[in-house]
Amino acid sequence: MQLNHVLVGLTFVFAASLAAAADDERRSSGQDIVVGKSYVLASEMLGEDRTIKVSLPEGYENSARSYPTIYMLEGHWFFSFGVNMQARMADQENVPPAIIVGMQMANPARFGHLRAGSENADRMLDFLEDEVFAFMTKNFRVSDRRTLMGWEFGGGFAVHTLVKRPHMFDAFIAASPYPLSAELLDFSVLDKLADKPMWADKFLYFGVSEHEGEVNEGVDTLTSALQEKKPRGLKWEQKLLSGDELTIRHRLTAYPLFLEGLSKSYADYRPLKFDGEAGKAKLKALGGFGYVKAYSTARAKKYGTPDRVASNTSFAFMRMARATDDIELFDQFVKGADIFYGRWSPYWYHRFAQFYIKHGKMADAIAMYERTIEMFPESLEATGALAEVYEVGGQHAKALAAYKKAAGLAEQQDSPLLDAMREKAAEMTVDTRELGSGEN
Repeated sequence: MQLNHVLVGLTFVFAASLAAAADDERRSSGQDIVVGKSYVLASEMLGEDRTIKVSLPEGYENSARSYPTIYMLEGHWFFSFGVNMQARMADQENVPPAIIVGMQMANPARFGHLRAGSENADRMLDFLEDEVFAFMTKNFRVSDRRTLMGWEFGGGFAVHTLVKRPHMFDAFIAASPYPLSAELLDFSVLDKLADKPMWADKFLYFGVSEHEGEVNEGVDTLTSALQEKKPRGLKWEQKLLSGDELTIRHRLTAYPLFLEGLSKSYADYRPLKFDGEAGKAKLKALGGFGYVKAYSTARAKKYGTPDRVASNTSFAFMRMARATDDIELFDQFVKGADIFYGRWSPYWYHRFAQFYIKHGKMADAIAMYERTIEMFPESLEATGALAEVYEVGGQHAKALAAYKKAAGLAEQQDSPLLDAMREKAAEMTVDTRELGSGEN
């Protein structure tokens, strides 16, 4: 028996030592941060190997849906930024989750590949349309929705693509596009395609900072051509960056312009938000909660996302309803939308439950608190509040259990509420016993 104890003890010590050593190794060597994978395509169109980078959105492996694709022409510079930018915007439901594709471009060779109006640019389009698109379709679940983003020569290439082959992408985002000439800006192809059945308008967003010399001249030429020719089947917006030095420098314009351009290209995806009494009046004029549901369904159908009211939309309108004391509108969102998938903070669920209590809807308040505690079992605020609602509603056994749990949480969290929760638990224990003896 003693030998067995010794062997067990040695085994435990040995295992603990191995685990500690593994932890030390992880700390010393670090862990890789992976944003995607690179692939080498043997291009017949270009007669050379070309590298692309691909990043898949969170949840891709566990879903069966298809995703929009965002192509970044200067992937060697902007791929990681694009991945993080898009993921953060998708997390806030401002854009749908998307696959990011970065084109590896050697510098300065990119000038020759991307120069707007050149034969090389047309060959690069052949490579994209016939080889990259085919690779992406074969290996990933891509939808028909595509966005093209480029800076400087890449921005000029984005405009070149819109002029020559507008069918390839739905949105074109060009930061400091260069070079642009009046000869390039022939929108006849776009005009012809706009007559086709099921044609969806394209979107062009382009921008520049105040002092970029020839780049500004080209952007002015593009703006004038769009204003004069008014190409059908195209919506466009222009941005002039000014002010802080960080944003107006030529080499940095891609960052703010890519961000705003991507957001504007998904204008019909962004969560609905109105504020105050005027916002409430506008919402009710549009059809109230029914309008929000219809908007959400149309968004889901177009982009292949779940058919539900966006978390930020529910949050904004519930706050508005609370601020304007509209319990009917508030209740429509609680009952008609999933307000828990976005996991707001326990603080806000507590405040919303209190709004129900204010209007005497105790059962609804209890349901909100109970669901909040399922999601946040460590929430002392929600647990203590639920105990009080149980107590007021005469549910003494449930109130006692909740007060005991609240006291335990208060002790774990070293909360100043510990004594108060213990006292309430003691009171409820007495009350519950007295009720029990009265029943006998």
